[in-house]
Amino acid sequence: MANFRAACAARVSFSGSIIVYLTPKRIVEPSARILTLDEVKAHLAVDFDDDDDLISAYILAVEEHLDGYGGILGRCLINQEWEQYFSFWTGARMILCFPDVSAASVTYFDQDNVSRTLSADQYILLNSARGAYLQFLDSFTVPSLYCRDDTITVRFTAGYGAQPDSVPAEIRQAAKMIVAAWYKVRAEVSHAALSELPDSIAVRALLSKRRRIGL
Repeated sequence: MANFRAACAARVSFSGSIIVYLTPKRIVEPSARILTLDEVKAHLAVDFDDDDDLISAYILAVEEHLDGYGGILGRCLINQEWEQYFSFWTGARMILCFPDVSAASVTYFDQDNVSRTLSADQYILLNSARGAYLQFLDSFTVPSLYCRDDTITVRFTAGYGAQPDSVPAEIRQAAKMIVAAWYKVRAEVSHAALSELPDSIAVRALLSKRRRIGL
C-alpha cells in the first residue's frame, strides 16, 4: 500500500486500456410509491374502483419516469439502495451518481480477487449542492486491486426519505398532473400529439428546480 495522495499523483492507466463505466444497479426498491392510490383518485375526482388497476399502473409509470438512474430528475425520490461500480480508485473523491445520499459502504477486490470491505473510518460521505461523493481522508492508503471493471463497489442509500411525504410537494404535484393527463387521454393516447401529453409549462415549472445538476 502506498500513501494515498502520492498514489493518486502517480496513477497511470494500463497500456491500451479503456475506462469502463458500468451502469449503477438498484439493489433495494423503495418501500412505498411516491403517490398513494387514494390521493390520486381524489385528485382525479374518481369515486369508483373500476379503474384502480389502471390508475395504479400510471402511478408506477410516473414514478419510473421521474425516479432513479433512468428518471428525468436524475435523483432518487423514496429511499432506495444502489450499487455503483468503479475500475480504479478515482482520486481523493469518488463521485456518486445521485444526490441525497444518507449512507454508503465500500467493498473492493484485492490483488488476489478476494472481496474486502474498506473501513468506514477511511472516508466521509458528503452531499454538495450538485450531488454526493465520498472523500477519502489523508490517512487513507490505497489498497491494491484486482484488474476487473467492477473491482470497487460503493453501496449507498439515496432518496428524500422513507415515506411519500418526504418527497417535495412540487414533485408530487407534478406527478399527479402527469397521471391526470394520462388518465384523461387513455383512450386516444396512441394517436395523441406530443403537445397533448403532460409536458406542460406547469409541470416543467414544478420539476425544474428539482432536476439534478451533474458534478
